[in-house]
Amino acid sequence: MITVVGLGPAGPELLTCQAAEVLANAPRVYLRTARHPAVAAIPASIPTESFDDLYERAETFEELYTTIVARLLERGAEGDLVYAVPGHPLVGEATVRQLQAAAAERGIPLRLIAGLSFVEPALMAVGVDALEAGLQVVDAYQPDLDPFRPALVGQLHSRRVAGLLKLALLEHYPPEHRVALIAHAGLPEVRVTWLPLATLDRRNDFDHLTCLYLPALPLLAGVGSERTFNEVVHRLRRECPWDRAQTHESLRQYLIEETFEAIDALESGDLVAYGHELGDVLLQVYLNAAIAEEHGHFTLRDVYRWITRKLIRRHPHVFGAVVADTPEQVEANWERIKASERGEHSSRLASVPRSLPALAQAVALQQRAERAGLPANDHETLWSEVERKLAELRAATGEEARFQAGGEVLWQLAQLANQLGFAAEDALRAAASRFRQRFAALEERARTSGRSLDQCSAVEISRWWQETARAE
Repeated sequence: MITVVGLGPAGPELLTCQAAEVLANAPRVYLRTARHPAVAAIPASIPTESFDDLYERAETFEELYTTIVARLLERGAEGDLVYAVPGHPLVGEATVRQLQAAAAERGIPLRLIAGLSFVEPALMAVGVDALEAGLQVVDAYQPDLDPFRPALVGQLHSRRVAGLLKLALLEHYPPEHRVALIAHAGLPEVRVTWLPLATLDRRNDFDHLTCLYLPALPLLAGVGSERTFNEVVHRLRRECPWDRAQTHESLRQYLIEETFEAIDALESGDLVAYGHELGDVLLQVYLNAAIAEEHGHFTLRDVYRWITRKLIRRHPHVFGAVVADTPEQVEANWERIKASERGEHSSRLASVPRSLPALAQAVALQQRAERAGLPANDHETLWSEVERKLAELRAATGEEARFQAGGEVLWQLAQLANQLGFAAEDALRAAASRFRQRFAALEERARTSGRSLDQCSAVEISRWWQETARAE
């Protein structure tokens, strides 16, 4: 039988009666560490053996815990043993978790004797109700938490650990966030020090009885920061049924729609609305990154890293020794770098997304092919091609022939637009916008006459349309 005893968070006065009885009657007590105030409760007549010597020799905590468990199993082969750990056996005790698994494999009975954990006296020190606050309890080495709920961080036993913890927490909290450093909770000399998070590792009074209390971050306190936005998105994924149900595939349509809504806002000239729409586009990026992180594919940090590396790699005239004084030289460098990234046998056209709107895709394909060396026709040749393709369309009979001839006309018009120096996609969108305005003017004329548009005659509508066009 292996009996694991929780020594509680402080001195002998906080030992449970059951724990005190087990310790008083044990033939021998093995201590994860003798550096604990409750060790004084073990009668002097009972021999003890601590594993403090292993802390100096082990290179990692994983190695330390594995060694402790192995030694306990060796001792346990000789008969019953008692193993005493700080706090509660199942709160922040990696050796106990490993010991449970190892004992189960070997068929060794294991008994747990509860003790107060560091949580209870720490909460008393700061006056917090764990259930009401929705408290999180985490390890200083793995501070994975929700900053919008309060948290208690254990194992803060050194300045080095405090420094690593601070860096991890600053990814979620502002530097000025007030936190409570709690030392010796449960002992008469308990000390609570409130300080800004950014100064956490500027102290030298950490020991094995130190923990940290992090008040919840007000949801609106960090509005405007990437950190808060990321946390809001992750919280939506956890708590909102609609957001939780989304996948990369279901979000695809929203990514497309939000992008075009941003373009609409830009073309309207309302730059404030444009900023709002860019936020909607950004939400799609963050949601997709959150989904990918949940499935272990990539994280938002990976996205930042990949795009940053790409920008540096493709701008050697900014971050390297390459000289490029004109936009054309920059573009030529960009294409060379992209070609080397694609590999020798990859098509120059492979990077043009097939999901692009057809007109924008046509222009992109034509531009890539031209930069790759395909000779471009001059204006007169293109005009002739447009006229020839229009004649083919006019003469075409049958649905398939008209379909193909119509596509060729649109292709030639896109190429002509490129040669004339304007973006075909933007020009067509502008024409659509003018059509919207003209049609709205028609509807207004009809309303002015006391009718809806479909109640007006074709002659009236045609006249109004011509008048609107002339007015423009």
